[in-house]
Amino acid sequence: MVDKASHKFDEHAPPEAKQVLSQTQYQVQKARLRKKAVKQAEAKDNKADDVDAHKSDSCSDSD
Repeated sequence: MVDKASHKFDEHAPPEAKQVLSQTQYQVQKARLRKKAVKQAEAKDNKADDVDAHKSDSCSDSD
């Protein structure tokens, strides 16, 4: 059903509508990539915090 609608859109939509659709798809893709990058950065930050906390525990044990 979606393929049929996409095909009809491609055949009949004015160029401006196709351009808006293309720009929207591009922005959605960029947003998904930014979201993925943020999640990866947060995961790295959390991992670094865990390592720092473990180092702090190790240091306080030797005091």
